[in-house]
Amino acid sequence: MMKIVFVGIKHCGKSTFGKSLAKRWDCVFFDSDTELEKAFYQQSGSRCSCRDIFKILGEEKFREFESEVIRSLISGEQTVIALG
Repeated sequence: MMKIVFVGIKHCGKSTFGKSLAKRWDCVFFDSDTELEKAFYQQSGSRCSCRDIFKILGEEKFREFESEVIRSLISGEQTVIALG
C-alpha cells in the first residue's frame, strides 16, 4: 500500500505535482486544505476557507481538526496527499 505525502512552502507545487503523480500511478489524490474545508462544512454547515476556519476555531482547535482530517486521509488505500 503506497502513501506519498508532499510537504513544502505555500505555492511550491505540491498539489500540481501530487495530482500528476497520482494520475500516473492510478491512485487517489487529496489536498489537505480542500479536505479540511469539506470536513468543516460537513460538521458546521458553513463553507469557509482554511484561513477563516483558523480564525473561527483558533490555532489550537484548528491544528487538532487539521490533524484529524490528515489522519483520515492517510488511513486510506493508495494515496498521494498534498499538505496545506
